[in-house]
Amino acid sequence: MSLKRSLLALLFVTALSGQNAPAPQGADDQPNPEDRDHGVARISLLNGDVSVRRGDSGDVLAANVNAPMLSGDAIQTGPASRAEVQFDFADRVRLGAMSEVHMGDLRAGGIQIQVAHGTATFTIIGDTQAQIEISTPTASLRPMRRGAYRVSVLDDGTTQLTVRAGDADIYTQQGSQPLTAGQTMLLRGNPNDPEYQIVAALARDEWDQFNETRDRELASSTAYQHVSRDVPGAEDLDKYGRWNSDPTYGDVWVPNVAADWAPYQSGRWVWEDYYGWTWVSYDPWGWAPYHYGRWFRGPYGWGWVPGPIYARYGYRPALVGFFGYGAGVGFGVGFGFANLGWVALAPFEPFHPWYGGGIYGHGFTSVNVIHNVNIYNTYRNARVTNGVMGVSAQQFQNGIAGRYSHPGAVQLQSGGSVRGQLPIAPGSNNLRFNDRATAVAVRAGSSQQRFVSRGGFAPVQRQSFSQQRQAVQQSFSSPRGVQEVGRGQGSASSSSSWQRFGAPSTGGARSPSASTSSSSANWGRFGTPAGSSVGTAPPSRTYTPPPATAPQRSGGQSAPAKAAPANRSGGSGHSSSSGHSGR
Repeated sequence: MSLKRSLLALLFVTALSGQNAPAPQGADDQPNPEDRDHGVARISLLNGDVSVRRGDSGDVLAANVNAPMLSGDAIQTGPASRAEVQFDFADRVRLGAMSEVHMGDLRAGGIQIQVAHGTATFTIIGDTQAQIEISTPTASLRPMRRGAYRVSVLDDGTTQLTVRAGDADIYTQQGSQPLTAGQTMLLRGNPNDPEYQIVAALARDEWDQFNETRDRELASSTAYQHVSRDVPGAEDLDKYGRWNSDPTYGDVWVPNVAADWAPYQSGRWVWEDYYGWTWVSYDPWGWAPYHYGRWFRGPYGWGWVPGPIYARYGYRPALVGFFGYGAGVGFGVGFGFANLGWVALAPFEPFHPWYGGGIYGHGFTSVNVIHNVNIYNTYRNARVTNGVMGVSAQQFQNGIAGRYSHPGAVQLQSGGSVRGQLPIAPGSNNLRFNDRATAVAVRAGSSQQRFVSRGGFAPVQRQSFSQQRQAVQQSFSSPRGVQEVGRGQGSASSSSSWQRFGAPSTGGARSPSASTSSSSANWGRFGTPAGSSVGTAPPSRTYTPPPATAPQRSGGQSAPAKAAPANRSGGSGHSSSSGHSGR
């Protein structure tokens, strides 16, 4: 018996140590404090005509599954259309037909969205630490726990807030009221002093059935038995591939793809504020495997390594190595290459960020080009057939997708490895997620609409796209904008391991751094006793949110902590506008 217990203990320790082994991604993929204020959501489902209005340029573009959404962006649906936006593994919002939702404030541990028009349902299917606020022009709703929360802003200005499951706190500038499962709150009148009444929940309809079916499907996913909950979008993997156990990397996901398939070849490069060049995949499962983890070619084909399930991970716009190849005038001062190539990073290969907060008035870090690099020897996936993608510099800048080529071995023997920012400025075509035209008309004045917020969320500050473009151009057009190593030297047998005394450093990456009655009967006002309603509302509760953190910004200064929301029993708040600076 003693021997049996000893063996069981040994097996337990071995399994536990394997789960907590160092991630094959490396330390450069861990959450970066500098990115905390720049949360990224993704469009996870589309049905019909859906558009996105970008918060930095104002452009209205056709939406795409796996397209990123940032603070200040808005999503709109057309007739007979639906969409879903995912924030993390537990939290999502779905839009019904003819609806509009703005991304208010997205950051680590905080989600604020603004329902401008139509019907949306916010669902929480798992335990989440995020502080959540759903704002409308009349009131804001804060979910207290997992559940389903339906919000409708009607054409006549009436707001309907329904709790299908869970508990919520409803706030207006005059006070707050709790709302429990099976209840609907109706609000009307002046947004600064609205009337309200609590009635039985609206009858379930086809929209609620759709949401319930979708939630059951997501809750049944087994992906998070293999993937950290830091990695959203893993649910999509279930029906598009299988999991293998690899002796070196642990759990590895293998997609069901054609024999000549390779990662980072079906999609396009899109420019995003702060994150710069971002890969938008056209693979239906293409969120998690392109913004987290690593790829390698094994005996079962291409496999994605998510890393240990208990490790921490941070979002990346893509996980590739960039390089230039082919003689030509190039597309950046001193770059000297006619084509741009990229290759998926393999486990343990370093990631050199090309993005960051430096774009806000200071420009990105310098472009660092290491000439005469043998790309074939530098990246393991470059040795795999079709493992490397390339396109002419002009096509890249013009936003052309799907016309990528595979550079040959000769072209890969002497390229220019890029560290840090790419020496190419974005154009208007680089804002697009696809080549389709949007069929969803923009509602007049929606970008300047005001929303009620309890507080604790900062107004969105975005730089205009023209300012971003100018900052990028200035960063590599200055006398020291492009740092080069190895021009004119012999072909390097590997990457940038060898240098000459007195030569500039080859680093260059930034540090990891219902219907209603016209009568006033049964209507009440916040801060006064409520009129008769269905059921008796429980007393107000006090809610203490988690403490705000002060993330480090790129300039090295600590940002002031966001103000904590007033308690649930009342307190001051403010109205916020979805209009943003720099538009």
